[in-house]
Amino acid sequence: MEDFFVVTGVPSSQQAASARLSVNIAVRRELFPPGSPRDISWGELKRSFLDIYGHATKEPVDPRIRAGSGRVGASGRK
Repeated sequence: MEDFFVVTGVPSSQQAASARLSVNIAVRRELFPPGSPRDISWGELKRSFLDIYGHATKEPVDPRIRAGSGRVGASGRK
C-alpha cells in the first residue's frame, strides 16, 4: 500500500506533472512530521521542496568553471 498525501490548489498546467509524486522517506518525514495533517497547498509544497532541495539550485556557478568549460577539449590535445 502506498502512502498518499493531498496537494490542493494545483494550477492546471501542473496537474499532470503532480499526478504522481514520489518522495523518499526522509523527505516525506520532513514534509509531514508524525501527527501532522497529510494535506498541503501547491504553494506550500513548492516552498517546502525549495527549502529541502533549493540549496543546490541557489549556489552560484563559479565563473572560472563556466569560462573554462569550452576549452577543456582543446587544452587536452597535443
